[in-house]
Amino acid sequence: MKKRARKQLVRVVINAIGSFLCCSIVLGISMILFFYGLNMTEEMIRHRAMLTLSNILFLSFLFVAQDLLRSWLGEKRQVKRIMKGVDAITKGDFSYRIQPFHRFEPFNQYDEIIDGINKMAKELESSETMKSDFISNVSHELKTPLSTISAYCEILQDPSLSQEERNERISMILKNVKKLSNLISNILKLNKLENQEIYPEKKLFDLSARIASSFLSFVDICEEKGIMPSASVKDDVMIVSDPDLLDVVWNNLIGNAVKFTPKGGRISVVLEEDQEEVRVRVEDTGVGIPESAMAHIFDRFYQGDTSHQTEGNGLGLSLVKRIIEISEGEISVDSKEGKGSVFEVKLKKGC
Repeated sequence: MKKRARKQLVRVVINAIGSFLCCSIVLGISMILFFYGLNMTEEMIRHRAMLTLSNILFLSFLFVAQDLLRSWLGEKRQVKRIMKGVDAITKGDFSYRIQPFHRFEPFNQYDEIIDGINKMAKELESSETMKSDFISNVSHELKTPLSTISAYCEILQDPSLSQEERNERISMILKNVKKLSNLISNILKLNKLENQEIYPEKKLFDLSARIASSFLSFVDICEEKGIMPSASVKDDVMIVSDPDLLDVVWNNLIGNAVKFTPKGGRISVVLEEDQEEVRVRVEDTGVGIPESAMAHIFDRFYQGDTSHQTEGNGLGLSLVKRIIEISEGEISVDSKEGKGSVFEVKLKKGC
């Protein structure tokens, strides 16, 4: 903004100098014409004075007419270019960019308008891309379990199936129904969070107990996968926040650590505090996050595994990020591909 203001000031000064020079030329020519020939009678002086006044008025008119014509043609051309761009963007071409009029000269007000429209078009283009990705990912996440449910329902129509085989198919159907239910629930919850329809119900609670409860719920899964879990949770850490919303954070972070850590790996949860804030770290020795994916891990439906072989719908970290934001906290991640990840959440104690 300061740079643009300086450019505008320079342009004003240049225009002022130009006007000053024009006036100087007019007055100079007029004075030369007036004093041309010093031996003049009184009648000649009157005649020369009228002639000089006429010249001044004529030349001033020419300069004013030229400036008005230039301004009118320039403004008309600029408005036409802007309206062409606005029309293209209105019709849905969000990739359209209006070329500024002064690339190497100071900005004028029309260039500022163009800059604002181009920024708006860029945001709209980004939103349109996100919308397309959202629809594509939702379609995929809905189609996979629905196809599985449909296939198992057709198999169940076979009268020759044993009861054990039927129970196995029914179990898979229920698993995919639960997956669909979780997906829809997460979409609705994230939508409400982003539209500020859910507000944190803050109260004083024992964060240590809530994190320990979340951690213990994954111990059996860790044993099944051959993962070594560990926890260093300080006792009686009290904070003022929404415990139910924060449970979504701990369950997602610990669940991801378990999901992406192979057999023989380790996960750990650490809770620390000081006078003003608490810090929760969830560490794992899993597959890690590629550097190219680091900037997108909190985006809706983003999955580093583009093959969709890993279970999940890419909404978990989006929920985590939004909950931490409305809880006035911070979340950061440090990860190296093939070595593991560390997610750290910082929250104000507020008590």
